[in-house]
Amino acid sequence: MIVRLILLIAAAAFLIGVSPVGAVDRSEALAQVSANMPTVRWDRSSFVQVNLAGADSTLGAVVGYVDAGFVVALIGDSAKEGLRPLFLKFGIGQAQDSLCATPVRLQVQSLTCDLDGGGSLPGCQVSRKSQELVLSDGDCDPITVYWDHKRHGPSWWRN
Repeated sequence: MIVRLILLIAAAAFLIGVSPVGAVDRSEALAQVSANMPTVRWDRSSFVQVNLAGADSTLGAVVGYVDAGFVVALIGDSAKEGLRPLFLKFGIGQAQDSLCATPVRLQVQSLTCDLDGGGSLPGCQVSRKSQELVLSDGDCDPITVYWDHKRHGPSWWRN
């Protein structure tokens, strides 16, 4: 219960602290992720801006590689004190939380909450501004990252 409360508070602080729809400064964002995870090989060319929450906020996103997989960093406005990037870790292979190969491409699309097999994503809320971040390798089904409004943080799904 305490861990869940801490995660909710951290996610809410992250969401509140993201920059206005202007833009996240690319150089600052890359410096921030490099400082927080220096052993990751960050692909600077993969940097994109995404509005996951559908509010007046934009996050920076960048992919980096580690020995056993890859990491996607979500970066808010570094001008807000105490904000740290969120890191989503994935593998390379055949597991559900993996892609099949590298390089991984980040693509921003309009959010859809509908699952391919029917139903909808938990905590997903479509708005005019909301977007999803698609992680793909061109070989297997992509991983889609969206903002889960019930958990107050990023979630992902894959077929």
